Amino acid sequence: MDLDQESHRQHAAQRQEIIAETVRTHAGAPIDDIIEVLRERMTARGLQPPPGKWLEAVARDASAGRTYVESYEALADSGTDAPTLHHDTSPDEDEGEETAAGGPSLSSPSATAEGGGVRDHDDER
Repeated sequence: MDLDQESHRQHAAQRQEIIAETVRTHAGAPIDDIIEVLRERMTARGLQPPPGKWLEAVARDASAGRTYVESYEALADSGTDAPTLHHDTSPDEDEGEETAAGGPSLSSPSATAEGGGVRDHDDER
């Protein structure tokens, strides 16, 4: 892998970490606030924040408790679990109870217009 590809891959993984962290800390916050948090966190890591449309899409998902997935590769490289506010419940479980693993469940990413994906439990239904 050449230096440019490796650098791109590392930056994608860093962005994915920032996205996951922002969902954990700011789910439900106003989109404009989340955009600012994303910009600040990327700048603090020495990353150039992506264009406004990308930030808006990521922030909209984060506000709704969904984790934008830049790519499967970035998700794997980042070591994040793409947290979401949604989780599995069966009729036998109390509402609000987490999965047996102790955290929210995840589903497959669905494509977004920006080329990434969104992990959201509702996609399974």
